[in-house]
Amino acid sequence: MKPRSRRQLPSVPVASMGDIAFLLIIFFMVCSNPMKEQHIDLQPPRAEDLVDVKEENVSVSISAQGQIFVQGLVVADAEAAGWMVAALIADKVADGRTVMLK
Repeated sequence: MKPRSRRQLPSVPVASMGDIAFLLIIFFMVCSNPMKEQHIDLQPPRAEDLVDVKEENVSVSISAQGQIFVQGLVVADAEAAGWMVAALIADKVADGRTVMLK
């Protein structure tokens, strides 16, 4: 009997496989028809009655003699705390009320 010769499997060149895959991706991207963005025609709601909210600052002044003025009016010590608390509680501004100390 004749000894069998072992066949070598043919080698497949894989060096250019990445190039071929990259070229196929580019080809299909160029030939494809991408979907266009669909825009929604949106109408914002309209307000019927708009009221301007007037934002006032609270002014608190203390003189050299120790007198306390709230909004330009002289007040006693107990009243000053009441005015300031009432003004700050009555405030409906989201960011809070500005209190200026002079």
